[in-house]
Amino acid sequence: MDRGKDQTTEIQQWVHDIRTHLHVMLAALGMLESGIELAEKREAYWQTLRRNLLAAIHLSDHILRAPQSNGEKSGQWLDVSALLEQVCQSFLPCAQRYGVELLSDIAAGLTALCDGETLQRVAFNLISNAIRYTPTDGIVHVLAAQSGEETVLCVSDTGKGIAPEVCQALCCGEGGEGLGLQIVSRLVRELGGTLQCKSELGVGTTFAVRLPAET
Repeated sequence: MDRGKDQTTEIQQWVHDIRTHLHVMLAALGMLESGIELAEKREAYWQTLRRNLLAAIHLSDHILRAPQSNGEKSGQWLDVSALLEQVCQSFLPCAQRYGVELLSDIAAGLTALCDGETLQRVAFNLISNAIRYTPTDGIVHVLAAQSGEETVLCVSDTGKGIAPEVCQALCCGEGGEGLGLQIVSRLVRELGGTLQCKSELGVGTTFAVRLPAET
């Protein structure tokens, strides 16, 4: 019974992530339909549409395979820098739609021993939440760097903030506000990493994901 409940919860989380990809696609489509962007930006938006459509299809395949899946994923050395750059590019039209400035500061050559799809879902949910809860003219900053033997991803925003007890619950894997952050908390544990949250109500929030890095 518990196994069936866990499987239902995971499917709900996959559906949540599919919706995130669809919202990114709608934002890119809206910018294309506006007809005000330069040619090079239009090409980038078409690429965003294609990447997120493929990602949504891939997640849909996971749902269809769920009854046969054992939940195990193989980890390998991943080019974290390239993955995060691509995720940030995907969210540019979404940030423009919400009137939020999306900044990225991603060091080159970052690697981690982990599953790429899982890390992508973590980044997608953190950035999506940050943009959604940051007011117009606010800033979302994505930073990635190596710190000692860890690769660190930080997503900061100037949004409404999160209560301290919610931050604590997320970092301890006990749930929290919104399905997106619950997904992040679970997936970071699956990656063998740690999740840190620092927030001040009315000021903003910073999430830090720490993963084992290649040394």
